[in-house]
Amino acid sequence: MAGKQRRRTGDLALKIRDAVGSVFSSVSFTAAEFTLPSEKGAQLSMTGEISAIGNRMDCDRSAFVKALKSCPAMKKATGEDLNRYIDSGCYAVLCGENDRSIAMAGVALEFVRLGAVKIVIAADTPAERDNLARAFETMHGGMGDIRVTLYSHENYDGWTENKAATIVYDFLESASPEILIIGRDSFSRRTNLLNQKNGEESLAALISRAHPVVLTSTQTIRGGRTIAKNAQAFDPAAVIMFTEEVKHIRSAVIYMPAEVSVKHEATVVQEQLGF
Repeated sequence: MAGKQRRRTGDLALKIRDAVGSVFSSVSFTAAEFTLPSEKGAQLSMTGEISAIGNRMDCDRSAFVKALKSCPAMKKATGEDLNRYIDSGCYAVLCGENDRSIAMAGVALEFVRLGAVKIVIAADTPAERDNLARAFETMHGGMGDIRVTLYSHENYDGWTENKAATIVYDFLESASPEILIIGRDSFSRRTNLLNQKNGEESLAALISRAHPVVLTSTQTIRGGRTIAKNAQAFDPAAVIMFTEEVKHIRSAVIYMPAEVSVKHEATVVQEQLGF
C-alpha cells in the first residue's frame, strides 16, 4: 500500500514524472465544456443549465508510438505491439519499493501541466484510498491550485445519493484542475451508488463525459489490470497503473526500476483488459 514505509526519493519520483511526460508529450489536452442534468438535486444556474468541464485529448499517433518505443521496457516491442497498447489506452508504471503516492502526485502534476483538468485516482482497497488521500493532503502545498477530493461514504453520517452527487458535481463543475480519489469498491459493481441511475444517467456516466485521466494504485499487476478494466466505466482519456509488483509484462510499461531484478509474465496471460 501507499502507506507502507517506502523510499521517499525525489529523484526517483522525478524520473517517473519525466518518463510519463515524455510519452504523453505528443498528446494535447484541452478543457472541454459540457452540460450536466439538474434532476440530481444540484442547484440550477441562471440559465437553467449546469456547465461542467472535462478533458479533450488529441494525439499525434506517430509521435506517440515513437515516444512509447523510447521507453527502456519497450525497446523490444514491435510496431504492432505499440499500436495495440495505445489502442488499449492503458499504461504501466512499475514502482517496486518506491513510494507510489509521491510518484502518482508527480504524474498528476505532469498531466495538469500538459493541460488535463480532470484526474481520477482509483485505489484497490479502502486503506490504500485513505493512505493516498492523507499523502496528497500532506503534499498539498506542492499541488498548486489543484483541488483533491476524497470520495468516501465514511466521511458522512447517513450517506445519501445527494451527498454522492454533490461530490461528483463539484468535481465536474470546477474549471480548475481536480483530482478525485476513490476506492475500487465504489464503482466496480453495478449496485454501487455511482452506477445507479437516477433519471437518465448514473453518476459514473456523468464522470465519463469528462474523460478523466485515471491513475490506479495496486500492489499487484493483476490487481492493476482488474481496476483499470473497471475504470473503463469512466471512459478515461488514459489509464496509468501504478503497481508495487515488478515483472516483464505484455503491456505498455512506461517506467520500471532499472536496479530491480524482474520476473517474467507467463506465456498465457490469465487476465487481459477488454478494451
